[in-house]
Amino acid sequence: MHRDYDDFKFLSLIINWTDVTKENGATKFICSSHARLLNSHKQEELITYLTGPAGSVYLADTYGLHSGTPVIRGYRVVTWARYGRLINAATLQDKFMQTPIFNN
Repeated sequence: MHRDYDDFKFLSLIINWTDVTKENGATKFICSSHARLLNSHKQEELITYLTGPAGSVYLADTYGLHSGTPVIRGYRVVTWARYGRLINAATLQDKFMQTPIFNN
């Protein structure tokens, strides 16, 4: 389980191009974990899986705890697109932004 730390305000758009089930790697998400800390027993009660037929779409706050699940059978094809500020914590960490070089 992990959080995406892109910024304080961002969303992830997830498009399923194939049918997605728990058996072919659906994303596991803990509801409300973006807004508060939860003990481990409460987390188990709030788990949901982003499953659905080909063409289904989700908007998710992936600052919430989430992970992939093991592929038991088949495969999945999905697209994730992030909506947020271009310059954010992740772009600095991933070295997308660089320190300007000034020539005298």
